[in-house]
Amino acid sequence: MRVAIKHLVIFLFVTVWVFESCQESTPHDLRQLDDIKVSGALKAMHQWHWERAYPSGKIPTHKISTAYSELQDARQQFRAGADEWAYIGPYNVAGRTLALAFHP
Repeated sequence: MRVAIKHLVIFLFVTVWVFESCQESTPHDLRQLDDIKVSGALKAMHQWHWERAYPSGKIPTHKISTAYSELQDARQQFRAGADEWAYIGPYNVAGRTLALAFHP
């Protein structure tokens, strides 16, 4: 029984030590990220998250689904308006096209 308690105490001590050492190496503040030489992907993900999670700190999932359905509606409306385009030239192109100009 004492051996099991001893092993349990050692296991808990090692677990807490590993957890604390991981917490020290993981910056939670964006200002700490400037001191670490990394690609910047983590800082970009933090920025992306806080742009969408402000002010509560959580990204509302119901708003994501609403925005996705609005995107699908906008795509359908765009495709419906695609029939209004008409080809206006050029008709005499020989070879490759070097420039295009769009008429509003």
